[in-house]
Amino acid sequence: MLIIRLFFLLVCVLGVRQVFCKTDSTSSPNYFALGQLLDLVLNYHPVAKQAALLPQEAQAELMIAKGAFDPVLDIHWNQKRLFNKDQNWIPATYYRNWNNFLKIPTYFADIKIGFEQYLG
Repeated sequence: MLIIRLFFLLVCVLGVRQVFCKTDSTSSPNYFALGQLLDLVLNYHPVAKQAALLPQEAQAELMIAKGAFDPVLDIHWNQKRLFNKDQNWIPATYYRNWNNFLKIPTYFADIKIGFEQYLG
């Protein structure tokens, strides 16, 4: 479908030297020159506007790719507490988990430095 539209646009631009505009019956007809027609098509055609967005889309994809090499600091802390009914429902710690890592991605391998502590 896109190929048909582009072919139609190409035929219109290259096949027609001047385009007839709306006129009153009293005035003489106005014509666009080929340069004016090309300017109008490049400025207002939706496909031309989409093509103008391609460099911005490429920059966004490049930024996403570079973001994969950002260092990551990851910290997790979990604990589970149970209530002991024999000691007047005082909460007791069942387990405690603390993990923290610094991950530095490189081209060949990820460097991961961290500390883990499990209690319970």
